[in-house]
Amino acid sequence: MKTFNAFNKFFAYAFLCSMVFLYSCKDKDSVDPSMADQVTGTYNVTSISQGGIVVTLPMQGVSGEYSVSKINDSKVKVSYVLKSAGYPDEVGSEDATLKKANDGSIEFHTTEKVGNFANNTITFAFTDENGDITIVAKKK
Repeated sequence: MKTFNAFNKFFAYAFLCSMVFLYSCKDKDSVDPSMADQVTGTYNVTSISQGGIVVTLPMQGVSGEYSVSKINDSKVKVSYVLKSAGYPDEVGSEDATLKKANDGSIEFHTTEKVGNFANNTITFAFTDENGDITIVAKKK
């Protein structure tokens, strides 16, 4: 009987050790990427609207691209190139602070533009001397 009892103790101990080992090897919960990591990338402009007129891009002679690069977890640099045949390229860049919106999207806040990121699409809305402008760009 003592041999059987010793075997049970050994088996119980081995089982316990193997469970601890297997649990320690379990995949750790993945950490959500930072807001900057989520929005970083290159985007093709798909539409520009102003004064109720919507232009779908690309179209012959007109195209646009945004590039978003991470500065830190909540700040990015937004660079853009808007091309129109017969006109000089419009280029520029600004730093944007990122904030989580109530609806789960990510908002861009800069000195003059406000954008929103959701479903791999950035929508920039701002006002210039010609009125309200909305630019929509889809991640490549």
